[in-house]
Amino acid sequence: MARRTKEDALATRTALLDAAERVFLQQGVSRTSLADIAQAASVTRGALYWHFKDKAALFSAMLDRVALPLSAELEELLNREGDVLAPWCVQMRHVLHQIAHDARARRVLQIVMQKAEHAQDLGPVLERHVARHRMSIDSLRQLLDEILGLYENSRAPIAITAGEASGADAMPPVLADTNQLRQVLHNVLTNAQDALVEVAEPRITLTVARDGARARLTVADNGSGFPPQILSRAFEPYVTTKSKGTGLGLAIVKKIVDDHGGEIRLANNHGGEVSIWLPLVVQNAVKGS
Repeated sequence: MARRTKEDALATRTALLDAAERVFLQQGVSRTSLADIAQAASVTRGALYWHFKDKAALFSAMLDRVALPLSAELEELLNREGDVLAPWCVQMRHVLHQIAHDARARRVLQIVMQKAEHAQDLGPVLERHVARHRMSIDSLRQLLDEILGLYENSRAPIAITAGEASGADAMPPVLADTNQLRQVLHNVLTNAQDALVEVAEPRITLTVARDGARARLTVADNGSGFPPQILSRAFEPYVTTKSKGTGLGLAIVKKIVDDHGGEIRLANNHGGEVSIWLPLVVQNAVKGS
């Protein structure tokens, strides 16, 4: 029997991931067994278990194959010194363009958004993926200051308000993945900036408030608001009013918020308004945060 080489093992792993994408997309995640994937990849179940201990590990590896290269690029950008807003916007457009035009990225996005909703056994899988960088954001103000620092030279000034609260309640600690929350806020703020291009005196307000057991972050601008035909469909992939837009920004934002057990709503209130609710940290009840 010939000895397996590293190249053979890598080829088998790649075949399994490719097969998982195809079968998950065709059958849905909950209705797909590891035997189905092994058969589609033309390998034995033993070979599959040599690479992945369960469906959770396989699903996470499938996500990582698409997400990790993009995350690495964004992480490198965030570590740069100086004004990074312009290159950040370029990079975000590059990420969305890649998702829109890369067949694999579209497949994985479709699987996560449309084929995993009713897979009860995938709850821990998605949680494991989100939890990789999840932490208690005890200093929400620090994160917001970091993000808004990127926009200090933008045309539309951004003001932070803390609702009616003061002290510790003004910026309540939320349980969230810092990198993903940073991406959510960047997407929402970039959309608000784009909506104010033709407004003579553009303004954006970011309000943070405690709302029961959740924190509410609201980004409001004084633009023309969301068109009625877009308002009800804004979270659907590829829905956009921008001539060069991909229509994936808000779809990705909603998926991230949903994965955190949060909620997002759009409204017109003297301009466009995006409200996001995220769970608060429960003291002495959150481990590994």
